[in-house]
Amino acid sequence: LFAQVEIVLKGKEAALPKGVSFLDPDGHARSEIRSRWYLSPSGQTYRTYALQSDVIACDLVLDDSVIAEAVPYPTTATPVFFGHYWLSANRPELLADNVACLDYSVAKGGFLCAYRWHGEKSLSNDNFVWVAGSRRNP
Repeated sequence: LFAQVEIVLKGKEAALPKGVSFLDPDGHARSEIRSRWYLSPSGQTYRTYALQSDVIACDLVLDDSVIAEAVPYPTTATPVFFGHYWLSANRPELLADNVACLDYSVAKGGFLCAYRWHGEKSLSNDNFVWVAGSRRNP
């Protein structure tokens, strides 16, 4: 049960190759990345498959074990909205047609955002609303 709760709260992770790590913003060494669990891992590198704001300087192709464990979220599945990722961007945007992160690091000067969902199966960037400092999006 612990492993499933960890995935729900923190997202699906993938181990970096042995001996590879990066420092998170708090200076902690990390040997796993949050994955782009909604994409196929085939042909991806650790850098392109990482879903996080930290820079992952690892252009090695994903290990077969990472690919074998991946279960990409189907493009035809119900839209999913999630947070707890501390993303950074110029504006909130979809990660896939049916995948939206609502955590754009408002506590670190990013955006407080939401999505106006009307039951559509294919989401739209136009439905994000956000506030960042004095900037507003209606």
